[in-house]
Amino acid sequence: MLVLVVAMIIFAPVTQAVVEIPGGPPITLFWLETYLVRIANWLIVVSMVFAVIWFTWAGIRYMTGGDKPEVAKKMFWNGVIGTLIILGVGVIIRTISTLLDRSFFY
Repeated sequence: MLVLVVAMIIFAPVTQAVVEIPGGPPITLFWLETYLVRIANWLIVVSMVFAVIWFTWAGIRYMTGGDKPEVAKKMFWNGVIGTLIILGVGVIIRTISTLLDRSFFY
């Protein structure tokens, strides 16, 4: 027990420096929700741009595929499934967001 007390006395200045909270605006739930929604919307937009590129690439591979069009067809349907998953996640995020800020019931 004495060792702990001595350690506390010795390391007290170090712990005060570590525990010091920086200044700035507080992080509120509104701030957190705003930035999470912005990040989610940005990810959805980037994913949709990637999906358009994916479908374009699948179309080019289908046109230039020669005797293997099934590879491009599989690539196309994988893109459709991925796009549906992305849009489904977007619907889930928007539903949870409206339930949390209670604008769903008004």
